[in-house]
Amino acid sequence: MRARTALIVLVLGAALAGCMTTRPSRFYTLTPASVAGAPADTAGKPGKAAPLGLGPLDMPPYLDRPEIVTRQGDYQVKMAEFDRWAEPLQGMLSTVLADRLGKALQGRREVVELPAHGGVEPYFGVAVSIDRFDADESGRVMLDARWRVYQTGDGHTVFTGRKTITEQGAPPPDYPAIVAAMSQALDDLAKAIAPAVPAPAPSKG
Repeated sequence: MRARTALIVLVLGAALAGCMTTRPSRFYTLTPASVAGAPADTAGKPGKAAPLGLGPLDMPPYLDRPEIVTRQGDYQVKMAEFDRWAEPLQGMLSTVLADRLGKALQGRREVVELPAHGGVEPYFGVAVSIDRFDADESGRVMLDARWRVYQTGDGHTVFTGRKTITEQGAPPPDYPAIVAAMSQALDDLAKAIAPAVPAPAPSKG
């Protein structure tokens, strides 16, 4: 009996020690460190052209969480236990897409997130709705997004578009490769939106 009791104590102790040992969380951004904080290319940018506004940017609620989300099969999603976004995903998507859209426009105009705070008010804005942005079990990232170019003054729509983008990453749990593929998909989206942006309107101020 004593031997059995001692064995149970040892097993429980080992289980408790296992529970107390957790893997460290890893945090990710959609901007590579090599370009983070790099100055924007403003070559050829008009001096007082009104900027382009970006916003609102909407995404499905299942993505609104710290954990990186991947697909499992047709109807199941998986939340990464230790791999998380370094900041709220919606805000990061808006900031990164604004930067990528500015680069896709080749410096012809600045892109600012809406609502704009100070400076020249945008004459045109781009609203983006993301319907899906995740990776499947093979690591293939899918970005399904719709966008609308509109006049900020009265909300009049001047162009609408939609694109489904795929980029190949690596199967989970290779989350660095998945995040890199997601970053590339945002580049592709910015390049798809750029041709729909009207020529810069002259500044009112």
